[in-house]
Amino acid sequence: MLTIDVNKIRQSGKTSEGFTLEYLPERQLLELPGANIEGKVTVSVTVTLSAKDAKVKGRVSYKISGECSRCLEKACCDVSEDFEAEYSLTPGAEFPIRAGLIDLTVPVEDAIVTSCPLVILCSEDCKGICFGCGANLNIENCKCKN
Repeated sequence: MLTIDVNKIRQSGKTSEGFTLEYLPERQLLELPGANIEGKVTVSVTVTLSAKDAKVKGRVSYKISGECSRCLEKACCDVSEDFEAEYSLTPGAEFPIRAGLIDLTVPVEDAIVTSCPLVILCSEDCKGICFGCGANLNIENCKCKN
């Protein structure tokens, strides 16, 4: 779980504090077939406190690997996404503060899901494969007879 103790922030006399955490998702979050998160997700957040609330602004950053959508070779790319969440002591809050802790798991996982690219490319200028002969046009010329 990704938790931050807001009581420790209050006890320090601060109203805002930054944190960098690492997160290893316990389940497959990416819906892109064959795509995987490589290593841990870096979560950078700033928590700002008020009397009954804690506002979180953050960014998730991770590396995704899979098959290039154009040439079918192994590909890897860096992904990042900003997110925000508001935690409250008020009963029924979407993101409650429980026992002085805020749990970042849901907003972080939501940011990972929404940041996943629709395709993975080995490079922006990937030429792909020839639909006729199957040649990887990044490596060799087309073998089709025109």
